[in-house]
Amino acid sequence: MRAILFVDDHEVLARLSCEILEMQGYRAVSAYNGAEALKKFDEEDFDILVTDFRMDGMNGVELAKKVHEKNPDVPVIIVT
Repeated sequence: MRAILFVDDHEVLARLSCEILEMQGYRAVSAYNGAEALKKFDEEDFDILVTDFRMDGMNGVELAKKVHEKNPDVPVIIVT
């Protein structure tokens, strides 16, 4: 089962998106900011990162760069 880390500072949107992804057969985990996403990325293995572009603190591009420093093979989708 492919694992997706879904990051969005709108908690309702992140939870709903994860529910939809899980209905499609993925394991989906939500995070609500870049720092939380990096922590979860360190704790678990994910096959893909989906992140909002605009977030307080670290934006989606900054998060993608940090994730790629840890694992350059993980695809990233940035949404807005």
